[in-house]
Amino acid sequence: MSVSPRSLLRVVAASAMTLGLLAGTTGLASATNEPSPSDSRATVHGGNVDAGQEQKDPCGTAGLDGEPLPLDEDDPEQVRGGDGTQYLDILDIPEAMTVTGVVVKGGNGYNVYSVADLGQLPWEDLQAPLTGQNDNLPDISHWFVCGEKDGEDSTTTTKPSETGTTTETSEPTTSGTEPTSTRPTETTESATTSGGAAAATTTTQPAVSPAGDSGDLASTGFSGGWLLGVGGALLVGGGALLALARARRGKA
Repeated sequence: MSVSPRSLLRVVAASAMTLGLLAGTTGLASATNEPSPSDSRATVHGGNVDAGQEQKDPCGTAGLDGEPLPLDEDDPEQVRGGDGTQYLDILDIPEAMTVTGVVVKGGNGYNVYSVADLGQLPWEDLQAPLTGQNDNLPDISHWFVCGEKDGEDSTTTTKPSETGTTTETSEPTTSGTEPTSTRPTETTESATTSGGAAAATTTTQPAVSPAGDSGDLASTGFSGGWLLGVGGALLVGGGALLALARARRGKA
């Protein structure tokens, strides 16, 4: 079976038209699948980013500084809405966190909210980008907050150990010697006068007794009474001899 040149040209032309239509349809479908802006405060991105799938640097992928920060989705004072709904409200951020932005994913794209564009808390009506031919607002599949935790104070308060030194003050001891007592001793001396008369002179000298000696002087058993008698006799005899000698000289 032979094919005429005209028939061959018709087949080629039909194939080209078919390929062109297919290419146009594919391009239109691709354009339709791109997410559309839904919020003037957000920047639209296609594809997926998820902090819960161990994706490397999800905040950096979204163009935000920091790392994903945990917020308590069950705390109505912090978060309202979120996963499974079309809107997310962030009402409060813990003081220990510094937020740089919020990522909201839904459909085939995600919105990135910068803190500079959000302004002061609360941040309400955060949403995913529009999707589909009719620019539908999809439910939020997941979201996360990027930022940094404020550095905790690493200064530890060390309670000083209570150590003390007990100083015992001892009372001064009184040291001394008891005062010594003195007793006068009587010393009797005999003197001979030129007239032959004997006179007794008594001289009193203090004698120092040892400390603590509170009794009488020790008795030695010596008695000097007989010496007094002998001394007196010698004085009388001497006087008589002197008188006799003078008498003899006078006679001569």
